[in-house]
Order: sequence, then C-alpha cells, then structure tokens
Amino acid sequence: MAIQKKLLALKNINKIMYEIMIKGKINPIVVSFSSGQSIKQDWEKYKQGGENAVFETNDFSGTMSDIRYFCKKSPHQSQKINYQDYKEEYKKERNITLSQSPERRAKNLGLFKIIYYAFTGCNPSEDILQKATEIQKDFFTKNPKRMFPNPIIFKDIVKKNYTSQGMETHSRLSALRLVENTVITESRSFFD
Repeated sequence: MAIQKKLLALKNINKIMYEIMIKGKINPIVVSFSSGQSIKQDWEKYKQGGENAVFETNDFSGTMSDIRYFCKKSPHQSQKINYQDYKEEYKKERNITLSQSPERRAKNLGLFKIIYYAFTGCNPSEDILQKATEIQKDFFTKNPKRMFPNPIIFKDIVKKNYTSQGMETHSRLSALRLVENTVITESRSFFD
C-alpha cells in the first residue's frame, strides 16, 4: 500500500509544472517540475549573491537576473476556465433558490450570523435568530428576485446588541457605519 502511494505521488510530481515569470514578458514560461526546480535553485543562489548564470528552456534563453519569480502549477490550474459553465451553474442555483418560498429562504441565517458575530463578538441567541428570520421573511416577500438579503436590514438588531454588550470600539463602529452606507445589489448584467 505504501509503495502505491509513493508511485502515485511520483506520478503527480511529474504533472506539476513551474511557471517562470520573466522581466519584460507578459506570459510566463512553462517548464517541467524537474527543470523548474533546478532553475529555481540556481536563481535562489543568484539572489543570495551568486553567479548570474545562463539558463535555457524550450522557449527561452536568458540569465538569472531576467527572472521575476517562480510559480508552481498543477495541470488543473493551467486549464482554461469555461465561464459559460459557471454562468449556467449559477443560473441553476439561482432558480432553485428563487423557487423556494420566502419562509424557507428566511431560515438560511448564514449571512446574519456572520454579520452579528463580526459586530458583537458573540453568537446570536435563539430569540435574536427568530427576529432575524422574521426580518428576512419580510425582505424576501417584498423582494422575491433577490437571492440574499441586504445586510442593512439587520442594522437595528446588531446595533442594539453590540451597544448593550459594551462592544463600542472604534473598529466596530466604523464597520457598522460601512454596512449602514452600503447597499448590496445583485448584478443584473450577468444575464445579459
């Protein structure tokens, strides 16, 4: 079993590539893992005051001073992203969410819990969670095409609780003002 794991690790190392960013070039040079490691070792020596040696790859020939930085990449990272697939996936998730009743969507309190904890430093009680659910239910009834609630709707609950718990620090007040002045809207141009 251990031998199989080692063989699998060796196969995966062969798939890992190095991207070398060269000064004055926009696109990186992609080299194999072993070539990248040896060039990187020489580059590290150069950075510590060593010789400005020459290196060669299939696509480029230059000196160590030409290198800006190295980046390890797996083959999965270097594949092009098909944004159309992500757009279709987003549309499906959006349709599923919007098909739910406002009562059901209001039970998802993840955003509220994050906001509440950020401003108060503690988790909300059951009573506070019930109030937040009612506020979200009202929001989703008035705004049926919204996937997520606007954080400003939680302002009164958060403000009341962080002051009563003595958490009036400058950073929390600044963060509350930021949420107070921010309106989050969903992008309509995504579907155009």
